[in-house]
Amino acid sequence: VDNSNGPIIGATVKVINTTHGVLTDVDGAFIIEVAAGATIEVSYIGFISQTIKITNQTQLNITLIEDVQQLEDIVVVGYGTQKKETLTGSVSNLKTDEILKTKAPSLAQSIQGKVAGLRIRQNNGEPGRFNSDINIRGFGTPLFIIDGVVRDGSGEFQRLNPEDIESISFLKDATSAIYGMNSANGVVIVTTKKGTKGEPRLTLNANMALSSPTNVPKMANAAQYMTMRNEAEINAGRNPYLTESELLKWQNGTPGYESVDLYDQVFNNYAAQYQTSLSVEGGTDNISYFGSLGYMTDNSVLKNDALIYDKYTFRSNVNMKVTKDLTATVNIGGRHDKTKRPWFPFFDIFKSTRVNPPITTIYANDNPAYYNNFAYVPNPMAMIDADYTGSARETNKNIQTQFVLEYNLPFVEGLKVKGSLVYDYNDYKYKASRLGFKTYTYGEYTGEYSAVDANFPALVQDNRREANRIDLQFQTSYNRSFNQIHNVGATYVFERREEKANWMNGERKFDFYTIGELDNARETGQIVSGSSEHQSYLSHIGRVNYDFKGKYLGEVAFRYDGSYRYAPGKRWAFFPSVSAGWRISEESFIKDNFRFVDNLKLRGSIGRSGQDAG
Repeated sequence: VDNSNGPIIGATVKVINTTHGVLTDVDGAFIIEVAAGATIEVSYIGFISQTIKITNQTQLNITLIEDVQQLEDIVVVGYGTQKKETLTGSVSNLKTDEILKTKAPSLAQSIQGKVAGLRIRQNNGEPGRFNSDINIRGFGTPLFIIDGVVRDGSGEFQRLNPEDIESISFLKDATSAIYGMNSANGVVIVTTKKGTKGEPRLTLNANMALSSPTNVPKMANAAQYMTMRNEAEINAGRNPYLTESELLKWQNGTPGYESVDLYDQVFNNYAAQYQTSLSVEGGTDNISYFGSLGYMTDNSVLKNDALIYDKYTFRSNVNMKVTKDLTATVNIGGRHDKTKRPWFPFFDIFKSTRVNPPITTIYANDNPAYYNNFAYVPNPMAMIDADYTGSARETNKNIQTQFVLEYNLPFVEGLKVKGSLVYDYNDYKYKASRLGFKTYTYGEYTGEYSAVDANFPALVQDNRREANRIDLQFQTSYNRSFNQIHNVGATYVFERREEKANWMNGERKFDFYTIGELDNARETGQIVSGSSEHQSYLSHIGRVNYDFKGKYLGEVAFRYDGSYRYAPGKRWAFFPSVSAGWRISEESFIKDNFRFVDNLKLRGSIGRSGQDAG
């Protein structure tokens, strides 16, 4: 049994210095004939092995203790798990502790710099924009697998709650060929947390962070700007732009001649980020569970809360032992995120603080009722005023469900079958209103404000996208050790995946803006578009592993993929791979002469992968 008194199924019990051994049954029991004075060894992956000398005992009660270090060496690969020491491919693995060391709104930033060959470039830090470039060894975007199923790519991956993740594996070489189409750039496999036996354990994590731009170019102040402008006129052979007395007023900051720091008026120095997660896990002999609720908010450095991203997540993973050989798993995960932003892009707002001269005030005649008219790019303070110039809101609701049945066939040792049904649903909405607005020029002599129109006519945009995915897998696997020498594994998987989506976009302009609804705008000049998508895939996957004493390793795998994208006679493609390894550190000439070498392995792989880009 384990340290929670639960049975360990398939533990190896062998007589040391012999080939005589047995495996424990579903109750953790075993029967073995042993001569008095012999020593037996009990071992199981993830636990510390025990040796027991036999005298006259007829019954033993053995408790194996978890080996934390060894548990960390179990790696999730395509359609299964393997011990890291017997892997023949290039696979890196991150565990939850390593992921959570770095807190960031995007999972991509949490794992940046932690995996060899993984390159992540953040394209911008705007809240709600999960568009970091992720690649393995400099190739394109990899394929993303979450709990054994192809999901919605890099954006879905970056939005995951890090507190829900058990491990992330990165397939870098030919081992990724087991995913066939779209595996040419490598594969990222995410496994979410599962419950473990024990009393309910409640965990609350809360984090607050401050973010700021790494570098903001320092612009000239009004005195410097006016001095340079005067010098430019003189150098061009023209009269000075300002008289000496006028220039002196700018240089001295005389009232009415003060410098204007547009960046300081529009942007804060820091933006706050908050992350909170509440989880519970535990279990008994017959059921284990993990559940979590998460909330995250990411504020921008824009003042007046013009740009904010909020995310709510939940997850429920439950494993149930229906009978001694049948296990059922129900995994449900969901996310609701929303983004509020100004109508104007963040870049345009920032640009306005760069290109407009530092002598232009935000308000005409310093009157807050009138936004000043800027010569180059619109007034940045007006651009972030959602009630004055417009705003946009995005909402995304996503739910992922997975139902699994796994059956250990009692009449064939090491053989089990598994069926998995996945249904995912995503609902995306984008709604934006562009408001016509006015900026003003103040006449010093007339005392009047002259209006300049911008963004007329006003308009409203309404975009919707609804998508769902059904993934069906049937898997047969066989794993067995013969005489503690020959270790054999084989897997066959049939997979069927179908994805559907419908989308529509609408845009109308206003003669006179009332409220931001399509029906309240005019029909003349309206823009309407929409379409639907339907994608289907079929796959046959196979893999055979063999190792001799954990020293000589080999693997052969294939995937036969069918895609709807191609002509009837060209829809199927075959993706084979072969890999081999040699753990030199297990050889006596290394063990006896180089004791400081504890794990040295030579390996190589070759395979064929593809890109479903028809």
